[in-house]
Amino acid sequence: MKDILISPDNNNVPEATKKAKDAYKTCLTDNLNYLREVSFIAKSEGMPILQNIKEDFLKFGWNEIGDLVSTYGVPLLFNFDIVPFPVSTTDYLLELQDDTFPDPIMFHPQESMNYHEIMFKDFSRYASKYDEVDEKQDPFFIYLRTVLNVLKNKMNHNIKDEQITSGIKEVAKFMRDIKEYAGISKDANIKQITTTTVVEKLQQWTDEQFENKAPINWLSYLGKIFNKSGARVDLKTNIYVNSNYVYNVLNITRNTDPAVLKNFALIRILLYSSFDGDRKIRTALFNYYKARNHTIPSRPDYCANQILDISSDGLVGLSLAASRLFTEEKRQMKAKSLVEKISESFKNKLLTSNWMDNKSKAAAMKKKENMISLVGVPDFVGNNKQLNEFYENLRISSQDNYGNMQQLRAFRQNYSFSRLRRPRVRSYWDKSPFETNALYNRANNKFIIPLALLYPPFFRGDFGIMDYSHLGVLVGHETTHGFDNAGRKYDAFGVIGNLWTNETYSAFENRSQCFREQYDRYFINELNKTLSGERSLNENLADNGGLKIAYNAAKEVFKFYSFESDKFSPEQLFFIGFATVRYLDLSTT
Repeated sequence: MKDILISPDNNNVPEATKKAKDAYKTCLTDNLNYLREVSFIAKSEGMPILQNIKEDFLKFGWNEIGDLVSTYGVPLLFNFDIVPFPVSTTDYLLELQDDTFPDPIMFHPQESMNYHEIMFKDFSRYASKYDEVDEKQDPFFIYLRTVLNVLKNKMNHNIKDEQITSGIKEVAKFMRDIKEYAGISKDANIKQITTTTVVEKLQQWTDEQFENKAPINWLSYLGKIFNKSGARVDLKTNIYVNSNYVYNVLNITRNTDPAVLKNFALIRILLYSSFDGDRKIRTALFNYYKARNHTIPSRPDYCANQILDISSDGLVGLSLAASRLFTEEKRQMKAKSLVEKISESFKNKLLTSNWMDNKSKAAAMKKKENMISLVGVPDFVGNNKQLNEFYENLRISSQDNYGNMQQLRAFRQNYSFSRLRRPRVRSYWDKSPFETNALYNRANNKFIIPLALLYPPFFRGDFGIMDYSHLGVLVGHETTHGFDNAGRKYDAFGVIGNLWTNETYSAFENRSQCFREQYDRYFINELNKTLSGERSLNENLADNGGLKIAYNAAKEVFKFYSFESDKFSPEQLFFIGFATVRYLDLSTT
């Protein structure tokens, strides 16, 4: 994949693709001797943990947090997502999620967890037990203290190590209080707001809970968050909240020194940029991972994964621009043709089903006819003008990798946020084309087959048996998800509602029971226990349904398929292909 980003330019390469290549090149040739973090702190008007006077930072509150989230694309105390309104075919819903204090995803296939997940778990662990940690031995604490000391020395601040250590502990306590819901006392009487409400009622609820001394103006704060996305939040914007978590966060932050709050926010952003820091900070990071017995990715691998958004649901970043060089229109058309063949096979199976009554069968057929399949890349990727317009507001510098990565995070965030207050578009593309995994989206009744799946081993493009047993089964799997135990609760447009009659649902439950019983007996040696047939039901239904649908479609190929081997029949080759497409040799250690 790195070859995509280092390929020579020509006159047909759109400006958007050049941005992807420039960002990659800048990441590779990053100037390790220039401490960009100092500029970041200066732009943020200082960092209390590195200065002596706390009073200067007393004005740091929710509006300042909103500005940081908008500018750097880093979640702070709340996570935001834009999701389809479950009872509407036209509207989106702003979902206010709990902050689990994650760090950004960076894919590395040789690790059971990606590198930032490792750091997140350590940060979370440290926050939970900061008062028990051996500061001379704990790898994460040593790393964070080293980063802050590098910044202190570069900024010529006369701060003692004890102050930095104390500041880190204050941030850790703040995080632990949030995680442990310390903001809710045992005798607290929190009125539960309807989970799906509007901003106006959320503000009224907040005023009431805090006796008209609300620590936040929601309209102002959300306006800051969405400022750069082009989306506008008003009092009637639909919003989903967890009452207890919101109260907990508001109560803790209003009783927290603004200096601690600002330290938390800036440390969080610094950690997001850790792989793009200067030489000393990057060395400290690598020492941290080595202490945790993890291998460090090569710089080319890291840069390519950041640009191409490998394994990142909902993030497209510069991957669409890069995919322009990788897309073969003929291959994409062949894949779409295979999708149509699998679709016809599914509909034939649906029509001949004997366990569904006519009303349920008609509803299911309508849902299948309305199911959207997104294959390869969005249509606009093939149009240079539209592709350039998509990336028009993304600024990439040939001299500033640190800034580029911050720009890219903000761009990804704003791409997602821009859906709010616009008509709902079911064909919205929310998956990196370089991810080797498909996805069915219930709320939009669509599935996505990314570009990476249109190449061997998943797809050859010759419509042979292996194409059906590889990509065909995968398409059938995602299609079946629209009618599994979760998919049946959504109609043809992704609106919540029963798809089937009670009689058909009862028949579905009876037929599903054998799957539960079969997989309940599946023993996993490494775990020394059996699988849960109930918890894995939807995936098992999709696996079996997808296999059957693709096999039925492939029967047409068997009629004219010729092969040299006299060892296996076409049917046997189909199942051999199915069994080996995702073959992995995994270690149990």
